Amino acid sequence: MSDRRPEKTRPDVDVVWPSWAEQKARLALIKDEPRMPIVYPRQDLRDEWKHGLRVPKGLEAMVDKIGKVDWLRKNAMLVFDDNSPAVSREIVAQSNGVRWTNQQDEQGKRYVAQGSTSIDKDTGRIRFAMYSPGYDSRKTLAEEVYHVVYKIIRQANPGTFRAIQTWHKKNADNGSDPTLDASEAFSKAMAAEELGHSSGLPCRVVKHARKIFSDKANVSNSTIEKVKANWSTP
Repeated sequence: MSDRRPEKTRPDVDVVWPSWAEQKARLALIKDEPRMPIVYPRQDLRDEWKHGLRVPKGLEAMVDKIGKVDWLRKNAMLVFDDNSPAVSREIVAQSNGVRWTNQQDEQGKRYVAQGSTSIDKDTGRIRFAMYSPGYDSRKTLAEEVYHVVYKIIRQANPGTFRAIQTWHKKNADNGSDPTLDASEAFSKAMAAEELGHSSGLPCRVVKHARKIFSDKANVSNSTIEKVKANWSTP
């Protein structure tokens, strides 16, 4: 029996180094559009992400939609924060109205934030934070997004903004909680619309707000910069 070893052969160059045509085809499949950063402080969420689950169950469709909206993908970030931060009664009343807050007091419930929206000091991005109690709440995430939509409308669409103000004043005149400001009322109403419920907002306002929160949105960089510069304006 021979102990002769097989001769080494030269590898196929086209397999190791694809042709230029193949290179171009591969590059065409790579999306050069930036992705919205998603931060997972919780270890178990990071582990799930490694195995293919990008967000908590129940939020997949909403986060997928956010990732397809150009101005959000370029300017926002989503953070899952493993905390249940307590909030003051004053802030709760501003966000939900005094009547709702009084009901919570009567039931002895603790005020805990489910979500918040701010400007991230390190990246300059709009930071949507989802806290532990609201990880899987589509309503909470929708409200946070529509808070920013409200700010965009205020900067870029004065006619629609006036329609929101008129709607809010009419509701207050008809008995709605006057401590709930226009931004909060609008965000809650549009979150209801997002989940398939009628909110009572004028149809043209709903249509315009939905267009901003869609892959057909055309929000300029200058508008986003104005939103950031006037972030605390009510």
